[in-house]
Amino acid sequence: MNTREDLQRWDDFIAAQMLAFDAAYLVKAGEPHVADPLRVAFLQVSDSLYQANVERAIDDFLVNDAWPIWLSLDELVNITHRAHFARSMLKIMLGLQKGAPAVFVPAANFKIPCATDRPVFLRWLLVDTWRTFGQAWLASLAGSYLDVQDSARSAPPA
Repeated sequence: MNTREDLQRWDDFIAAQMLAFDAAYLVKAGEPHVADPLRVAFLQVSDSLYQANVERAIDDFLVNDAWPIWLSLDELVNITHRAHFARSMLKIMLGLQKGAPAVFVPAANFKIPCATDRPVFLRWLLVDTWRTFGQAWLASLAGSYLDVQDSARSAPPA
């Protein structure tokens, strides 16, 4: 059974990795990564194109304890979104995020490995859950952007 402390350590670890991804993106692009509807739409289409390289980078990290420098900007965006998704999963598991989005409803039947088995748990967080729920999460994210845009359009002028 996974303890609250184990899951919190993973949440902290993923948060630190997200900072590393943002820093790597900033160095390569010269500007910060900002999630927007266009990037999310591109990620929905390109996810399968970058899947092998991103998963190879995750495997490299498990062996070398450092993210490979060869990740492209698009691969950094992909892995950043995987990390955001992993944190969402962890927050739900920790009970910090109420009302799980519909994308997580099948998660009750999803086998969760032992959080103390670092390689297995990290691969589960960034690969297995993404393969199972990633596209639905991206669709949900894209939908939330559309909701925000619709609300902005329908708001009365100030």
